Amino acid sequence: MKTRVPLLFQISTGLLALLCLIVVSCKGPEGPVGPQGPAGPTGAAGATGPQGVSGVAGATGPQGVSGVAGPTGPQGPAGNANVVYTAWKAPDFSSYYYRFPDNLQTIIGNDNNRVSPLLTADVINKSIVYVYWKYTQLQYDSGSAEFKLVERIQSTSANGSIKIPGRATNQYNDFIGYYVNSDDIGVNNLHLYMYFFTNQLDQAQKQVAVADFIGKNAQFYRDMAKDAPQYRIVIVNGSTPGGRQANIDYKDYAAVKRAYNLPD
Repeated sequence: MKTRVPLLFQISTGLLALLCLIVVSCKGPEGPVGPQGPAGPTGAAGATGPQGVSGVAGATGPQGVSGVAGPTGPQGPAGNANVVYTAWKAPDFSSYYYRFPDNLQTIIGNDNNRVSPLLTADVINKSIVYVYWKYTQLQYDSGSAEFKLVERIQSTSANGSIKIPGRATNQYNDFIGYYVNSDDIGVNNLHLYMYFFTNQLDQAQKQVAVADFIGKNAQFYRDMAKDAPQYRIVIVNGSTPGGRQANIDYKDYAAVKRAYNLPD
C-alpha cells in the first residue's frame, strides 16, 4: 500500500531546491589579487664536496743537444785594387841541377820551367813587379850558447843559412850558407835559382868541401829547400791613379806590407 506525501511538503521541498540553485548560479565576480607577501629567508648552502685528486703530469722529454757554433774567423785585411800578390810558396827547383866538381857549390833552379801566368804583357808594360824572399839567417843565441835560424824578408835576392841534414847540434859548422835570386823577369817568365855553399874553412883557413854533401844528388838539395826559402810576387799596377806610391821604398818589404795591407 503506497504512502501518500502531503502536497504542502512537496511544494516546500521544491521551493527549497530552487532557492539553492539560484544561490549557486548567482555567485559574484572574483576580487583582485592581493599584494605579494615578503620573500622567505634563503636556505643554508649545502656543504662543498672534497676536491678531486689532480692527475700526475707526464714526464718532460730530454732537450736536444745544441750544435756547437764554429769559431768566427779573423777579419781579413783591407784589400787594394791596385795590387796583386801571390801567397808565400816554395820555389819550383825541379828542372835544373848542377854540382861543381870540387863539391864546394851546388845550384838548383827552374831554368827550363819559367812559366809565371801572372806576368802578362800588360803587367810587364804598365806595372812594377817585385819578388820578395822569405829566408833564414844564422844568428848566435848567447842564452843557449848556440846558433839558431831567424826569418827575414828581402827583395830580389838574399843570402841565408840552412841546417845540415842529420846534425844534432847547433854550432856554427852545423850550418851552410845559400844564395837565392830572381832575375830575367819577362812576359810569362821568371827565373829562380839557389846556390848552396857546401864548403867550410879547415884549420889552415882553406875552403874544403863539407863531407855531408859529397856525391849527393839533386833530390837531396831539393828536399833541403822545400821549406826555406819561400818567395812571393807583388805586382803594383802603375796605370791607375794611386797605383804606385812614390814615397814607398819597394825594396823595404815592411813598408810595402803596410802601404798595401799585405797579409803574412
